[in-house]
Amino acid sequence: MRLTPYGRAQWLGAGLVLLPLAVWAFVAGHLWLTLLCFVLLIAFAGFFRDPVRVLPDDADLWVAPADGHITHIETVTGTPETEALGCETAHRISIFLSVFDVHVSRVPCAMRVTGTERREGQCLDARREDSSQRNAAVTLSGVTVNAKGAELPLLVRQITGLVARRIVCDVPEGTHLERGETYGMIKFGSRTEVYFPVGVGVEPVGAIGDRVLGRSTSIARMKRSI
Repeated sequence: MRLTPYGRAQWLGAGLVLLPLAVWAFVAGHLWLTLLCFVLLIAFAGFFRDPVRVLPDDADLWVAPADGHITHIETVTGTPETEALGCETAHRISIFLSVFDVHVSRVPCAMRVTGTERREGQCLDARREDSSQRNAAVTLSGVTVNAKGAELPLLVRQITGLVARRIVCDVPEGTHLERGETYGMIKFGSRTEVYFPVGVGVEPVGAIGDRVLGRSTSIARMKRSI
């Protein structure tokens, strides 16, 4: 287990407050407060954890961009996402992250970043259907290569939630990211989505309600025969 650098400032700040308070409480004989300080510090560090994950051996599998539960596997038509992808219909895979999940963000496949779009918005409960379009979000655009060597566009979106209020994504245009590589973080409960065109040789796998682990669990498969 390791801590993500995206939360280093917050974790150190919590330590600067909680550790002196724990020492004072111990000296003053308030053992319950001492214990509470250490529990809070461990819980805070746990939120910013970045566990080592093993990629699936099958290179044709796209991996989950975040930990959580799959809430949507569907196709969408005539949306801002399909317009951004340059297609009529796109697959949409949504994952809800609770406050107990790992919150670092990963890319589902090897990709070249073509742009980053930050959208201002609300902080509704990320389990709500309308949170996808109404909440503040950051969308990472990119292209990967399918089985025939053709470029395939995709979007990976970080969405705020009721508790999550800050999204970290500082990937410059032109950056090459490997499958499962970490590129940012959503701080506290939130949602992550992946969009890619229908009929380009990649199909979703899994089912709504499935528990997924970022970098380890597959969410789509690239077909070798298109």
